[in-house]
Amino acid sequence: MDLFWLVQQNLVKCCFPEIKLSTIAVAGMLLRAVFIIWQGVLIAKIIIEEYQNRTIALLFRYPIDRAKLIYAKIAVIFGSMFAFYILSSIFQHISIFY
Repeated sequence: MDLFWLVQQNLVKCCFPEIKLSTIAVAGMLLRAVFIIWQGVLIAKIIIEEYQNRTIALLFRYPIDRAKLIYAKIAVIFGSMFAFYILSSIFQHISIFY
């Protein structure tokens, strides 16, 4: 006898709680997964590609601290991702509930 059969027959209580997911929860998880991947792509595109193409050297010639430039780029990425996440969540709730 395996553990799965015993749990199905209610002979053994499993240590994992029963999971009930709603449509909104699944859609929210998919939305967050897509935005995490998209954020990684944006970071690679905006920051890493500048180092590969050597265009960051031109940007570093300006009299601004390098750390501030990188932090500003990351802040723009996170800010835009947050705005897009809020807008898509609003659109998702409107499309589900109305």
